[in-house]
Amino acid sequence: MRVLLILISLCGLAHCARILAVLPFPSKSHSILQYAIFRLLAQRGHEVVVYSPYPPPYSIANLTYIDLPTVLNDIYSTWSFEQFNEKVLEQNFYGFPIKGIWDVIALACEDVFENKNVADLLESDKHFDLVFLEVSLGQASLTAFSHKFQAPIINFQGFSTWGLTDWIVGNSLSISHIPDIASFPFTHNMSF
Repeated sequence: MRVLLILISLCGLAHCARILAVLPFPSKSHSILQYAIFRLLAQRGHEVVVYSPYPPPYSIANLTYIDLPTVLNDIYSTWSFEQFNEKVLEQNFYGFPIKGIWDVIALACEDVFENKNVADLLESDKHFDLVFLEVSLGQASLTAFSHKFQAPIINFQGFSTWGLTDWIVGNSLSISHIPDIASFPFTHNMSF
C-alpha cells in the first residue's frame, strides 16, 4: 500500500510542455522527419502546435495543425529536383548556391509573417515552452517566435549543414560520407 501511495504521488512530477513548431519550408521529405518527432512528443503527453504547409500524414492526439501556405507550395509541387537544382545554381556567390537558396527561403519567411493565423498567434497571450524551427540560411526572422514566447529554440536541419556552420559550432567535418550542402551538384562517384 505504501509503495502504491508513493508511486501515485510521483505521477504529478511529470511535466508536459506546450511546443510550437513553425516550419514554412515546403519540403515533403523534411515534414516526414518532423512529424515522426512530433508524434513521439505527443505520445509522451506534450501538446504540439504545428504551422506548416504539410498536414500530419496520420491523426496524432495532442497535435494541432495550422495550415501555413507559402508562395513556394505551387512552385515546388511542379518542380523536379533537377529544376530546383538549376534554379539554385543560376544565382551563385563565388560558386556556392547561397544566393538562390537565400531568395527562395526569404519568400517563404515573408509569407509566414503575412499569414493571418501567424499574426493572430503573435498577438495572442498564448504560452509555449519550446519552439521548433528549421533555420538554416535566411530564416533568422523566424527566431521572433522564440523572443515572443520567451522559449528556447530547437532547430531542425532537414538537409546537410554548411561546412562553415559545422566548423563554427564544433561539428566534425565528415565530408567523405556527409557532403557539404554546397556540393550537391556533384555525384556520389569518388576518385578514391
